[in-house]
Amino acid sequence: PIWPPSTSRTLWCDASGSTGWGAQLCWGAEQRIASGYWKAGPEMDLHITHKELKTLRLSLTSLLDSVRGQHILLWEDNMPVVHIVMNGTSRSPALMTELRQLWSFLALHNITLSPRYIRSSDNPADYWSRWRDRSAWQLLPSLASLLQRRFGMTCTLDAFACRATALLSRYCSAGPDPGAWRYDAFTVPWQEELLWINPPWELLPRVLFKLRSERARAIIIVPRWPSQSWWPTLLTMMVDEVELLPPWTIVSPAHDCVVEPLLYPSLILLAVLVDGRLTS
Repeated sequence: PIWPPSTSRTLWCDASGSTGWGAQLCWGAEQRIASGYWKAGPEMDLHITHKELKTLRLSLTSLLDSVRGQHILLWEDNMPVVHIVMNGTSRSPALMTELRQLWSFLALHNITLSPRYIRSSDNPADYWSRWRDRSAWQLLPSLASLLQRRFGMTCTLDAFACRATALLSRYCSAGPDPGAWRYDAFTVPWQEELLWINPPWELLPRVLFKLRSERARAIIIVPRWPSQSWWPTLLTMMVDEVELLPPWTIVSPAHDCVVEPLLYPSLILLAVLVDGRLTS
């Protein structure tokens, strides 16, 4: 057509060099947010332009239910990315590889983009790319594998994770996440799963209630905190426990701010094998 079609969605994207990525999608009175952290290693070391381009694909994947078949007005605060998406090419082999993945995704889901430049100070996605959650951490993967062998249980679902902290390929995230099996672990059945549970601590009462209600089995990572209201419930379902090494030696944060286990110098973490079928 001579004139481009009208856009049906507006998407703002942003990448933070040291933290993660974020996106805000709007149409009418509706709004969706997606964000995440860079994985430690090669992804964290990518050039910022590569991260900005990758953010676009991660954001669209996370928000797929809301963008499939849509023509999207894209606001991006990295001018090279605006040019790359508009022109469909780059001199960088790494960026071309990323761009081809983006084009394949767009073609598969019938999505079109109209990119525009926006200043960083005017980009609402900038907030989400720098968002740091105190519960975004994982145990060292080698320790998680050791604990599963110790308890004789091979977990099938990491119930509270994100793309950067998941210890299993099958995981649930708190919100839109490009790699998650499902969003919100409380909305999926637990009876048939062998769960790895490392939840935000404020959710522990709900977690223990669901474990008991659905008679589910899990390895759960908790602080030794006998004064908490959920502690007696945990004891009634406990099959076995392992006291872990000091948190600073075994905890891997998803970002550069302090996470829950590192807030308290004397805190002790436990790995607990629980069975919701037990009543005492």
